[in-house]
Amino acid sequence: MFFKISLQVEGTLSVQPQANPVRGFEEYFLNLTVENNQRNPWFVEFWEDRFQCRYPGSSSTPYNNYNRTCTTEERLSRENTDFEDQLQFVSDAVMAFAYALRDMHRDLCGGRPSLCEAMKPTKGGDLLKYLRKVQFEGKTK
Repeated sequence: MFFKISLQVEGTLSVQPQANPVRGFEEYFLNLTVENNQRNPWFVEFWEDRFQCRYPGSSSTPYNNYNRTCTTEERLSRENTDFEDQLQFVSDAVMAFAYALRDMHRDLCGGRPSLCEAMKPTKGGDLLKYLRKVQFEGKTK
């Protein structure tokens, strides 16, 4: 089977965007624990899946039927955590939306806290105009 596939791809050219690490992300992520990341409602589920254990006090779900209880001593490491090479594009997309929404809010709501009526609801086309104007320096190395 492998030989058949290798004959089909022989001589092909593959193009992939250059991947650059996001400054500080790996260190930040590897230092997360359930205790210091309570703001993320899905982190316990991620933790249970990563370490194949049930976190003390977590709700029972179809996805955490593990016999072993987490010790709370588990830690993320480079050995047990894979990082997506293309993370920079996700980071840049989130930043672009954040800047676009900030600029839109400034223009439509005058910088007042909370959403004003002019942004309820926000039309996709209006947000797209702000997205197209966004300029920022990404967080890659």
